[in-house]
Amino acid sequence: LLVVASIAMVALVYFFVFTKFNEKRDTVISENETLQADVTKLEGMVAKEDEVKADTTTKTEDINDIISVFPSETRTQNVIKTFYDMYHSEIRSVDIQTEAFNMNAVFFSGGVASDGSTSSSEEETELTAADILGTAVDEGAETVDVFTTEELIERSESFIGYQTTVNLVFTTSYEGIKKVIDYINENDDRMVISNINIAPGETGNRYNVTLGVNIYTLGGTGKDYEPPVIRGIKDGTPNIFR
Repeated sequence: LLVVASIAMVALVYFFVFTKFNEKRDTVISENETLQADVTKLEGMVAKEDEVKADTTTKTEDINDIISVFPSETRTQNVIKTFYDMYHSEIRSVDIQTEAFNMNAVFFSGGVASDGSTSSSEEETELTAADILGTAVDEGAETVDVFTTEELIERSESFIGYQTTVNLVFTTSYEGIKKVIDYINENDDRMVISNINIAPGETGNRYNVTLGVNIYTLGGTGKDYEPPVIRGIKDGTPNIFR
């Protein structure tokens, strides 16, 4: 009976004490491994603290530069004045036949582009403001109060990108075509040529041109809209481009 009792006691100790301690030990080992991974990650972050702060400062400055060169709003009168100036002040050989505007289609809102992709990327890139804009940042452009990193994070969901599409049909000379392209590429407003079609004209050295232009603005930045000043057009003018 003593032997049986001893065996029974050993069995009880093994199954209800030793086994439980083994399970707890395995749990503690697993938790320690997880915590050690977190500690290693945090140590790496601390080691890169100065680098991360400097990189954050640089990117904050770049974002503020980008915001400063984008108009807050584009209205129909802005578009009309842009191409009115192109005709009357820059390129007199252009004879605009038709103009069509599709105003302010949202292509970016709250950190998400219209195609559903997010505005951020896990892949690190070293882009300056000039890289993103495709041109040098205009130091004389309209500016707003510079945002801190915290303010940019807070405001990012309120930024809205608008795309205005302009379709023009006009005739001009070969030199006129080059001047139109230069005028758009060098314009202070954020605009790009989306498509262009050139065909021989009916007279002389003239060409028939169909041109698509996208104009971009950024809302939600706190900038005030400034209406354009249009001079030299009398009320009742049937076609301001002629």
